[in-house]
Amino acid sequence: MSTIDPDAPQANPETTNATPPRPPVSRRRWITPTLGAIAALAIGLLGGILIGQSTASPARAFGARAAQGSFAGGTASANFTSGTVVSVKDGTLVVNGDDPGVQRVIDRFRSMPARVLTYGAGSGNDWRFDGRAVTGPSGAEIKLDLAVPGVHNRSNATAALVVMREMGIELPEAASALSSYRGVGRRFELKGEADGVTVIDDYAHHPQEIAATIAAARERYPGRRIVAAFQPHTYSRTRALLDPFAQALGAADRAIVLDIYPARETETLGVSSEDIVRRMNPERTVAGGTLAQAVDRLFRETRTGDVVLTLGAGDVTLVGPKLLALLEDRS
Repeated sequence: MSTIDPDAPQANPETTNATPPRPPVSRRRWITPTLGAIAALAIGLLGGILIGQSTASPARAFGARAAQGSFAGGTASANFTSGTVVSVKDGTLVVNGDDPGVQRVIDRFRSMPARVLTYGAGSGNDWRFDGRAVTGPSGAEIKLDLAVPGVHNRSNATAALVVMREMGIELPEAASALSSYRGVGRRFELKGEADGVTVIDDYAHHPQEIAATIAAARERYPGRRIVAAFQPHTYSRTRALLDPFAQALGAADRAIVLDIYPARETETLGVSSEDIVRRMNPERTVAGGTLAQAVDRLFRETRTGDVVLTLGAGDVTLVGPKLLALLEDRS
């Protein structure tokens, strides 16, 4: 039976992605909270294979936890947060060969009595994705048409493809299953369109996630102005990642930074959203204030053709519907 140790060491939330609530772990599957797991779950069992990459990556396989347990065909004890795998026996490891954390320990992976398969965009990987195609170890290429945009989703989909192939599922069938995936709530979720403005909501609250979401928006909506409304989550994370937040948000054409969502924290640590804004281009960035103030500013500033991204792990998700209601009245 697959298990995940609830007492396993946690990653530092100031330097890694915070972990959203994890789905229940099936008695018959080792499930990871990614597109790969969802696709694999939809088409067949995920026994005998452990997929992963370090949690510093935008698309993480184990969240911020270590994972321990047994799985059909093998046993594993892993901590991708610290970049170590204690043991893997008689199973298969599918790992992101582009990931810096994986690269640090890949030799240790390969010294274990288990098969190791790498995937990624790099030419040295066993399975490589490039645009809408994935090339396997034999050199055979398969087309992969996804409904969800972004390099991070193509990476996850490639991992899922490898897992399903290892489970005996033919590549065309696996690719077809992946193409039917339409995403989940708060991950590049289309909230609606009104008065020529498209509103997308995403849980992104870490710089890498923000950068990936903005890049996905440019891919999906080329040539359109990207307006990012970001609500920082917790004072501690904001203080630790001020420069990375500013750099990630700088990829948008316009950034509105809302007041920090404190979540569980009561001490401000002397930090505010203004600290992010001061690190950015003043002509393209502004402090957004409260939810109501952000909605009002977006309503006044948006124009036909804009793509508005509401980003964050707090209640910024409420901004989109309120903005759309105003835009519908305006149209």
